[in-house]
Amino acid sequence: MRELGPGFAFVGRQVHFDVDGDDYYVDILFFHMDQNRFSCTSGRSVGRRELA
Repeated sequence: MRELGPGFAFVGRQVHFDVDGDDYYVDILFFHMDQNRFSCTSGRSVGRRELA
């Protein structure tokens, strides 16, 4: 966390987002408290999931 600098807070790993029915997972999610912004790394799509 020191490499990111001051003001960053760790939010989580493998955070799930659903955008228009598509699933996205962010590997690592941070929040910058001074700028009130999220910062994420390595987002990837896993496509749609169908429930049986």
